[in-house]
Amino acid sequence: MQLRRAQAIVNLAVQYGQERIQFGRPIGTNQSIAHMIADMQTELGAARLLFWRSAWMVSNNQNALREVTMAKLFSTEVYTKIANMGVQIMGAIGLNAECDMQRYFRDSRSATIAAGTSRMQRNLIARLQGLKVH
Repeated sequence: MQLRRAQAIVNLAVQYGQERIQFGRPIGTNQSIAHMIADMQTELGAARLLFWRSAWMVSNNQNALREVTMAKLFSTEVYTKIANMGVQIMGAIGLNAECDMQRYFRDSRSATIAAGTSRMQRNLIARLQGLKVH
């Protein structure tokens, strides 16, 4: 779910970067915006790979608790990071109630809480590595 929403954010940012004209050219042609979008897509790709690996392990009857937990942690953190960058690219219009970006931005916050907070996920991963977290 988070990965689909994160991809939707990237798509919105790309579309906005192509359509928003500033100083006579699309803002997506500015290196800083283009690099943000490239980073968004790259981190999303890494999150997908973690999910695919954990799904492969589960489908092959392997113990995938650590990998599933890492995928949950990373994907929700990436979703939040991508939502932040999406709003940064779109500016105030991204927070407008009529813009999908604001919904993704708000929803991303709850993703790091639902089904175990990011801190809980980190504690579980550390315990699975043999560390006794207090």
